[in-house]
Amino acid sequence: MIDVYIKRAWYVENRPVISDFSLKMDAGEIVTVRGPSGSGKSTLLSIIAGLHREFDGSVKLSGAVALMPQENSLPPFYTLLQNTMLLSRATGGRPDRERAMELLSRLGLGGFENKYPNALSGGELRRAQLAQALFFEPQILLMDEPFSALDEATKLVVMDAFLNAWEKNKMTVVFVTHDAAEAEYIGGRVIELGGEGRCND
Repeated sequence: MIDVYIKRAWYVENRPVISDFSLKMDAGEIVTVRGPSGSGKSTLLSIIAGLHREFDGSVKLSGAVALMPQENSLPPFYTLLQNTMLLSRATGGRPDRERAMELLSRLGLGGFENKYPNALSGGELRRAQLAQALFFEPQILLMDEPFSALDEATKLVVMDAFLNAWEKNKMTVVFVTHDAAEAEYIGGRVIELGGEGRCND
């Protein structure tokens, strides 16, 4: 469950990027957030994740949260297998190698477990980031432009990998994109962020 109200949020003082925004989501729901560059999409995810505190409002969450950022966030000195288990290790979880291997296989990365991030293609990196987030077993998954910079064929493969994972885990997902075709493919409810991040639901 997600219940967010943002009266106003800033990048810097006196420069609001989001205002008069509210979002309520049921468990297992997917919401796609669209809007032009600078409309506050990434800031919204950071607020939900607890990383951006320059705002007036409230955030209520039910369950563990994982953020899949737009940039490659995998440390280059860990193998894919080690990266997959990294978030769980950081929070005191059990580094279950067998489960990590099963997850990598399910996302089409079987046989890649000993590779390092710099040896992976763009699509493989995206699936690796998804594997890392899913291994943490979050109830809430925040995705910031997760399919950007991928060619169309690779994008379909990664989107299908995500949808298969969602069907299995039914986590609550906030998915940020500027791409209308991606929003339609992923499905769920679509929210538009307009000027100063105002919500057009």
